Amino acid sequence: EDGAASSVGLDEHGWDPYVDAFLRALVREAPKTDFGVVDFAWVSSRFLETLDPEGEQILAAVERFNPAALEERWLYLQQFPELEDELFVEDCDVEDESEDEQD
Repeated sequence: EDGAASSVGLDEHGWDPYVDAFLRALVREAPKTDFGVVDFAWVSSRFLETLDPEGEQILAAVERFNPAALEERWLYLQQFPELEDELFVEDCDVEDESEDEQD
């Protein structure tokens, strides 16, 4: 029964490796304050735009991907090298939307 989380690839905190890779990619692209602090409100809004939750999923998505939760997860991820995430980053094409805006 404890294999349910591992069978879908979630870590011990319930986070998917693709979500972690997407978070790292967004943090790299995120605007920064004058003090170099990442704008996690922007990161959160991009998560919610990408997920586009509906109905009952909206509240869960807002709770899971709010700016404070994403910042906490990003700080946690700083303990680990990105080598594993590099496999997933190719699937997390953050730049598509910004390229569309430039056309």
